[in-house]
Amino acid sequence: MWGGISVGHIYAERLARSQCKGAIIQGVGFALYEQRHVDPFTGVVLTDNLEDYRIPGIGDTPEIEIHFHTGGWEHVTGNGVGLGEVATLGVAASVGNAVHAATGWRPRDLPIRLDRLLDGIAR
Repeated sequence: MWGGISVGHIYAERLARSQCKGAIIQGVGFALYEQRHVDPFTGVVLTDNLEDYRIPGIGDTPEIEIHFHTGGWEHVTGNGVGLGEVATLGVAASVGNAVHAATGWRPRDLPIRLDRLLDGIAR
């Protein structure tokens, strides 16, 4: 997987790169695995632990290459911005676009599960 982000000046490149890689892994989790189940009568969250709530593991993690665009932030104090969760935002949409390009079906709900894909292709 390839990720690019415009952040301005990088103060600690290794940490910034790790932050972005983690954000991409989290975005893949949002797109393909993570789904909260709530009891409709009580409102109790039923997937409240990592046994019931699936997140990406090491086998689900692609090779990741990150590119930083460092220009254009001179007007900001410190000449850059924080990465935080910003690098996560486009990942699920990118996965959805890849599924659409490969199958012709556009996912509208997350996670993109096999049953939803097969149902969408059948229509």
